[in-house]
Amino acid sequence: MNMRVWSLLLLAFSSPALGQEINVRSGAHDGFARVVLDTSSARNWRVEDTQDGARVVIAGHSGGFDTNQVFDRIDRTYIRAVQSTNDSIAFEFACNCVAEAFAQGPNMIVVDVTAKPDTREVTEVDSTLSADLRFVGERTLRFASGRTQEEQPVPSRRTLQEQTVALEPVKTDQTIAGGQTLDGDVGETARLQQAQSKIVERISNAATRGLLRPSRSQIELPIASNDPQIDVTIFDSSLAEQTSLTVDTPTGGNVRVSSSSDIPFQNDRALTTSTTLGVRCIDPTLVDINAWAPEHSFASEIADLRAGLFTEFDRLDDEVAKRLVRTYIYFGFGAEARQVLHMGNDLAGANAPLLSMSNILEHGHERDADYFEHFVDCDSDIALWAVLAVDRLDPSQTINVNAALRALTGLPVHLRSFVAAELSRKLLEYGDEAAASAALRSVERTAEPLSANANLAKANIELAQGQTDLAQERLVQVVSSNAEQSAEALVKFVETQLEANGEIGADVATLVEAYALEMRDDPLGADLRRAHALALAKSNQFEEAFSTLDQIRERANADNDDELRGSLLELLSKNADDVVFLNISFDQTAVSPESIPMSTRMKIAKRLNALGFARQAEQVVSAGALSPETSEQKILRAELSMALSRPYEAIAHLHGVSGEAADALRAKARLAADEFEEASRIYSEIGDAENRTRSAWLSENWVSMIEETAEGFGPVSQIAQETLDTSADAQGMLARAAAAIAESESTRDTLADFLKSDALEP
Repeated sequence: MNMRVWSLLLLAFSSPALGQEINVRSGAHDGFARVVLDTSSARNWRVEDTQDGARVVIAGHSGGFDTNQVFDRIDRTYIRAVQSTNDSIAFEFACNCVAEAFAQGPNMIVVDVTAKPDTREVTEVDSTLSADLRFVGERTLRFASGRTQEEQPVPSRRTLQEQTVALEPVKTDQTIAGGQTLDGDVGETARLQQAQSKIVERISNAATRGLLRPSRSQIELPIASNDPQIDVTIFDSSLAEQTSLTVDTPTGGNVRVSSSSDIPFQNDRALTTSTTLGVRCIDPTLVDINAWAPEHSFASEIADLRAGLFTEFDRLDDEVAKRLVRTYIYFGFGAEARQVLHMGNDLAGANAPLLSMSNILEHGHERDADYFEHFVDCDSDIALWAVLAVDRLDPSQTINVNAALRALTGLPVHLRSFVAAELSRKLLEYGDEAAASAALRSVERTAEPLSANANLAKANIELAQGQTDLAQERLVQVVSSNAEQSAEALVKFVETQLEANGEIGADVATLVEAYALEMRDDPLGADLRRAHALALAKSNQFEEAFSTLDQIRERANADNDDELRGSLLELLSKNADDVVFLNISFDQTAVSPESIPMSTRMKIAKRLNALGFARQAEQVVSAGALSPETSEQKILRAELSMALSRPYEAIAHLHGVSGEAADALRAKARLAADEFEEASRIYSEIGDAENRTRSAWLSENWVSMIEETAEGFGPVSQIAQETLDTSADAQGMLARAAAAIAESESTRDTLADFLKSDALEP
């Protein structure tokens, strides 16, 4: 690679926001509904209260909002309807709600709609219905009937499974220890049924919104063996001396009496903390990589384990295979670990966490993502691998960032570099810029240099923070490293140079073409082909750029690529010479001009109009269905109407448009329509004295409208207002004749000076 390429790559840029339609997504949460706006810049916006809700206004945005998926994941409990304009989106509340909005990173605006707190006093009935259920008894379940709500201990946070077990129906014919019968209180039974109905309703709503999905594989989730996090006082005091919650299986017969103290699914362990969705967090020791550190070197450890992989009967030793997989994962060999897991018929299924970790190390994420994805907000090392398992985090979901960062810092240094880069990328896309930076700092503190993957992640953070010079230098380093991430860094470089309106040379376009050819069947191949077309256009190779666009269409079996086509046409209208611009623009706008973004069509139309092709420019702007026009579109339409000698049409286009540019064009249209006095008045309002005088000169009342101080026109107006003294009281006939001759000479000189001046030049 010669120095010319890298000198071009080191150019700095500043990234302007481009107007485009904002995608609107939503997520259902406990007690509120969340709406996420994916903006190009979340720095200039405000929230306004409306009569029936709230409105978010984004200054400078004109592309509108895509609200088609707003109610895919939420119901209308909090938000009844959503309406949008070019620069704002309004939410109509379905309750006595309040909206709270905040920026999540540089590219997202989050709006949470929640019900206002109910300030009414809680009645005695409400207190009864909301009282905590208390479990007593040795082997059966009943409610404490003689205690008030204040006397009952508040239980700690329970898991979804524990709550489900606690709410089993009560049968009034059961007995408790000591031969006493269960008090079958009808009111308490009704409350129990009400709680059951509420749980069923919540689960049904969650399934309807897509928050609950069926598992695609049968996975048994092991439960951690740490201290129980349930309130053990819910059991009767007669169990105080009992050291285990497990009931021994009777030996005399096949009858076994069980109660709520028998916890299902591995009774010898206590339930761990659950996630916000009620899913039990799995045992963090399953991902404790530090515990898998080998005693010997990598080569020695792998050789010993592979030697004992099969028994004397050529059967796979599952325990040795499991140790071998963990060793491979410890050293970061995901593909090799996957290969060993698939050597046994049920080895991969029995070790789902290891299989997921192998996929993450090999691909950067779990392609199926059906094991770890539910544990992103667990308060343990599981959170790290759960975040890594998902290819792209949903901004509407809750993740435990602190737990993931803690787990990252505990990894071996040789693994931390790769994992930190992937975690930083996902957190930056999620919108947590601070956490993304913290993930990379855990690597920067080590003595090892940053890998290409970490440098690319660092460049993305620097771009998000506006440190464009540092980001460009880092992208150059990644490209020159010839690493796996070089192609992705090159695509990022081309995109950022386009946004910054920086220069891209022909050598850079050739380099992108080489990568695109080499990786034509790679998932990144499509991005490289697109970057190649853009680099060609940016280096003023427009014919080659549109030829590449045709090849992209043929490869993708698509008739059009509107976004890429619009970007190429925008570069064409800005940088191409007149002949090339006319040849290509006429061909491109002849087919489906309505599919070209309006902002690009306006640039094409302005240049066509400047070159004298007003009619063709009007056809480009008018293509497609009619939609509400912006002020800029109306002004352009008025300019085209004036170029086509249709002043009254131009005046109609400018109706309701304000501003100096619109007023100047409106005055010009009035002047072309022979409405001279109105044109003079408008010019006077905008402070254009020269055109005001010119317009007044053409009117019938020019004598009174032109000021005496006006250059060129003023003396003529003054002469026109003077009258010759012809009274008999004058000094006599000869004196009056001499005065008339002198006045005539003065008038002739004034008119001669006026005709010689620049006042009449257009």
